[in-house]
Order: sequence, then structure tokens, then C-alpha cells
Amino acid sequence: THEINDEMSVYGMVGPYIGIGLTGTVTQDIGGPGGLIESTETNIRFTNDDDFNRLDFGLGFGAGVGYQAFSLGLYYDLGLATLSSLDEISITQNVLRVSVGYTINL
Repeated sequence: THEINDEMSVYGMVGPYIGIGLTGTVTQDIGGPGGLIESTETNIRFTNDDDFNRLDFGLGFGAGVGYQAFSLGLYYDLGLATLSSLDEISITQNVLRVSVGYTINL
């Protein structure tokens, strides 16, 4: 954190993250010349027999600004884990996050 003055500061962050999948769905839309033909949705179970890996990890980058007790941040998470074990599908996760906060001094 870098203090600009008594009321304003800026901060940056970089570091690893780890995530564990709790729930999820797979949506498959099948279309043709006339538009959408069929749409199916299946729950992901994250079991040993399933085609999706529960563990996710990667690098996070972000920056933000604080003004008095308020903060505003922008972050990007770059997923490095392959979340699907299917041969023909490679799924990774990349996330853009925005945070808004208020600090309460106890």
C-alpha cells in the first residue's frame, strides 16, 4: 500500500491462488440453420469417474485505490490448471474481478 495523502492510497498485488470446485453445470446448445434445436444442462459431480477436475490454481494480479474508508479494486486471475480431463476439450479458468469495500475499524 502506498499512501498518497492522509485520505488516499493505492495498492497492487500479485501472487498465487488455489480454488476448489464445489458445484457447476455444463450447458450444451445444439443449433442448425433454423436456430437453436436443443439445449441441455448437466450438473458436474466432481467425482473420480467424472470428466472435470475439482482443483484449480493460477496467478492473480490486481490493483486498487483507497479513499478514506472506501476501496475499489480490479483483479485478473490467470488459471493454470486444466479443469477438464476430456481429450478433445481443454478448459481453463480466467477471471476478471471488481471489488468495492468499506473498512470498519473495531
